[in-house]
Amino acid sequence: MAEERLNDLNKDKKYRIKKNADGEDELFIDESYQEDEEEAEFEVPEFAYDDEDAATMTPEQLYAAIEERKMEEQKRMELAQEFTQKAKKAIEDGDYSSACKYAEEGLVNDGKSPALSALRLRALTLDFTNFNEVERCADAADLVAENCSLEDRKGLSEYSKKSLDGLVEKMRAEVASLSDKNESGKLERRSVFANNLKVAKTRFICSFIPFMLSVVVAIVFASIMFSRTDGLFMTLAISFAAVAVITLILSVVFLRGFVNAKRKVKYNESDKSTKIGRKYLNEKAKLLMLERIYTAINPKN
Repeated sequence: MAEERLNDLNKDKKYRIKKNADGEDELFIDESYQEDEEEAEFEVPEFAYDDEDAATMTPEQLYAAIEERKMEEQKRMELAQEFTQKAKKAIEDGDYSSACKYAEEGLVNDGKSPALSALRLRALTLDFTNFNEVERCADAADLVAENCSLEDRKGLSEYSKKSLDGLVEKMRAEVASLSDKNESGKLERRSVFANNLKVAKTRFICSFIPFMLSVVVAIVFASIMFSRTDGLFMTLAISFAAVAVITLILSVVFLRGFVNAKRKVKYNESDKSTKIGRKYLNEKAKLLMLERIYTAINPKN
């Protein structure tokens, strides 16, 4: 009975915990609590866009802004579809310049469009028959690899079989040949430049050591040149000073030869220092871009 009375007494109350006078936790009944009181709950929608102004908008303003963005998104999609159709028609007519322009304008509105990505690559390469703008073509191929499905990419490879495949193989052979010629030239010059460096280093050392010795001896005799009345030490000091000047001049000349010989050894290892090396680097860069295009439209999986 006591338990029933306690339940009846406290049916509209809630137990809470507070510290008593002794600092211990004590259970008490919160007289002000009402179980049927409910707190107001608000549901905050999640938005696809971050908008700092949303925090200051009224619900009506926020709803209007969301609707406006939906309309803008729909308009962009409609424009993307319009440019897609224009690009397709231009390619069918052989107007690749206009097709490229339409595809790029369409991608401004829908940068993830598989159709526009593929059309842009076809337009830039004149349906894979011209790769003069190879860097732009490679960038377009990267977008194809990012946006298009494996099936779409394999479909593009049908346009390239007669031209791109053969061009890639041809470029690989040419780059390999240029690499062999470049390395052969390096090897031939390497022994010559190494021998020249050795000779130049020997000449510099053979002139610099006498210079240092002459300076030391000249200083020694100069410090004691007045110790003899016959002037012998003064004569020796002047003589060794003259030798020091001569060997200094020789050291400077041979040092320049040594530095130049060392520079040639270094430059010989750089592909940019020779005409054939620069051509090799240029053709290699083109090949890498062509391979990017080939890989984009010939996925392994």
